[in-house]
Amino acid sequence: MTSHDNKDNARSIWAVVLMYGRENDTAACLESLLRQDHPNLTILLVDNASPDGAGTRLQRRFPGIRYLHTGTN
Repeated sequence: MTSHDNKDNARSIWAVVLMYGRENDTAACLESLLRQDHPNLTILLVDNASPDGAGTRLQRRFPGIRYLHTGTN
């Protein structure tokens, strides 16, 4: 059995995506990350105070990712 066969034995990987606006580009990035098959992948979207609400919309669109809104740029 390889580490990829057992979620408990696989190393954790975090993908941190920083964003400021650019909703479509960020969505494409998140979609690509979600296609990965690593069993312990955590995705963190950091919205650097996007003024257009893009981060909030992406948070609703991708409920399986973690989200952090910085409040200021």
